[in-house]
Amino acid sequence: MTCRQPALTSNDTRERLYRAFFQSYNDEYLRPNGVTRDYEPYPWRGCVGLEAGFQYDGSMDFGRSGNVDMQYALVRLSAFLPVTRGQPREALLDQLAVYANRLEQRGGRMIFFLPPVLPGLQSTILKQPGLGPYLMRAINIVKQWAEMNKLELLDFGPSEDFSCTAEEFVDSAHATPPCYRKAFIKIQQTRPGLFRLPTMPD
Repeated sequence: MTCRQPALTSNDTRERLYRAFFQSYNDEYLRPNGVTRDYEPYPWRGCVGLEAGFQYDGSMDFGRSGNVDMQYALVRLSAFLPVTRGQPREALLDQLAVYANRLEQRGGRMIFFLPPVLPGLQSTILKQPGLGPYLMRAINIVKQWAEMNKLELLDFGPSEDFSCTAEEFVDSAHATPPCYRKAFIKIQQTRPGLFRLPTMPD
């Protein structure tokens, strides 16, 4: 699926040809929440509702592209999880622990979270004989890593626990701000001191 306007039918054939063959992202443009630039191959600004540009603060603005299909998500994961066997990249985890330790020494706190997925998807995967053990292994390894390094890890995976809905997802693994807002509000209510910065030692 693509939203790029064909060069032959475009009002600006030269620009469309340039974008199609030489430009991996498009020019900056203005969205209601700020200046944006798209880096994905398909969500060009000419396709209403599909913009997925990076903001200057580093965040990404997802747009919805239709209904999220549970079966399609399972098919994609069945091709991915067996390859990794649920083994996260240990070198990456080790590096993240180093960064978190450095930040804490400076009086900050790095909080990690497992991202929310489509409501019901995680529990469905865990019941699948060919997928469940791999996903459980990945979750357990990350949780053990956090515990061993004394890091804060929040599990937003089962998004239904935070009242997220399918309409709040771009696809099976990418939630939009409303879902994250619900998750963080619930955490803040149950653990009000979590987001306070630690006290620096004398």
